[in-house]
Amino acid sequence: MTICIAAIAENGSKLVAASDKMITYSSPPYHLFEHPRPKIDMLNRRCIIMTAGSALLPSEYKRIIRKKLEVGESEARLVRDIAECACKAYEELRRSEIEMRILRKYGVHWDEYIRRISGEGLSEFYYRLISQIEDFQLDLVAIIAGIDGEGAHIFLVENPGELSCFDDIGYTAIGTGEYHAIRSFIEHSYSINFPLVKALYVVFEAKKYAEAAPGVGKATEIVIVDEMGIKRINNDIIRNLEDVYGEKIQFSSQIIREKIEPLLDEIKVKLT
Repeated sequence: MTICIAAIAENGSKLVAASDKMITYSSPPYHLFEHPRPKIDMLNRRCIIMTAGSALLPSEYKRIIRKKLEVGESEARLVRDIAECACKAYEELRRSEIEMRILRKYGVHWDEYIRRISGEGLSEFYYRLISQIEDFQLDLVAIIAGIDGEGAHIFLVENPGELSCFDDIGYTAIGTGEYHAIRSFIEHSYSINFPLVKALYVVFEAKKYAEAAPGVGKATEIVIVDEMGIKRINNDIIRNLEDVYGEKIQFSSQIIREKIEPLLDEIKVKLT
């Protein structure tokens, strides 16, 4: 119940990321509320993480990632190294959740489970466990994006710890609003050579499109990442982007009234 977006710009020298600030508390009575804490978090000076899914899992997930990243050395890592570290952290968190949600009620630990299924002559009980564990989906997906000596990179981490690279496509989105958001990039024929200011608008527009999906909030957070580091866009610029988006919507409505509706009227006459 969220939207997180990342896009590469300026021929791979810059990256733009955006998110909403809505939190969905997924237990009755299913509260939705805007939260002041940013969803775009730093992993190092030029690398960010954004997550969708559970509102509770990201804290532990990021703690595991940071624990795996060696203190003082993460600044020099390639973004791919950090993304691969995030995959291992994902697998560790998934194992922990499986132990808590499935294995614990049978008094079985993960190591014992692995030992038993690696042997021969499995009982029906362990076949049922295997089926449950293979079907288990961790309610979490993450974008790892940043800049290193090779340029800008976007990686997606998802079940069961799978890593995908979006460098060639140049953008991706996660959350309930992801399919709405991608529409903006397709409409603009987006590519990584877009200048920063145009990329900034397309990402903002993508976030606005995503607001049509359930659980996506109206508040917007945007950051720009380049070789100098991570810069959060202030509210003044976001209001400017709101104005541009409003003008586009108004212009589109005018075109529909003046150009499209007369053409539809012609078709209507021919149908009668």
